[in-house]
Amino acid sequence: MDSIGVGLGPTQARATTRVAPLGSTPESSKSQSKELMLEQIKSWLTPPDFRDEDQNRLAQYLHAILLAGLGLLLVYIITRVVTGSNLFSPLHQIMMGLMVFLGGLLTLMRRGYLRQAMVLLLIGAWITFTYLAWNSDGVQDTAILTYIVIILIASLLLGWRVALLVALFSIAAAFLMAQAEAIGLIIPTPDKSTET
Repeated sequence: MDSIGVGLGPTQARATTRVAPLGSTPESSKSQSKELMLEQIKSWLTPPDFRDEDQNRLAQYLHAILLAGLGLLLVYIITRVVTGSNLFSPLHQIMMGLMVFLGGLLTLMRRGYLRQAMVLLLIGAWITFTYLAWNSDGVQDTAILTYIVIILIASLLLGWRVALLVALFSIAAAFLMAQAEAIGLIIPTPDKSTET
């Protein structure tokens, strides 16, 4: 297959049209479409390339974090569904929404908005897991442990000052949840696996 490029200008994306050579067979077209699909998957799994070395490093970190997050959420949802949980439970809807959010951040990063994607990742993850902890067991919920991961990601991607700010917000949220539990706004439920 030959490739014909249509230039749209120095800052615009380049559109590529595939033209099948004369005498190509349907089998060769199928193999070429499989190759094209594999190329697209490979490009999606490869972090974007920025001109600046520091941005490349940060893009690689963010790309790995986003792909790991997508993979972990997918495995979590599949495991819960296989063990009998309802696919459309509120928790699964939140997790699927988080997967869409992470996919959107991948797209945002690929379009060159690296810093915005990093900031949105931290804000979105912090709000999501704070919401999950508040609506479940408060400071006794395992979602509260994700604050540590979010602080580490903030430090890795945006530096120690942002990590310190995230840590302060996390401590304040944990304190508020503890106070809400003390006055009865949050009622923790005992874990069924620990009951005898």
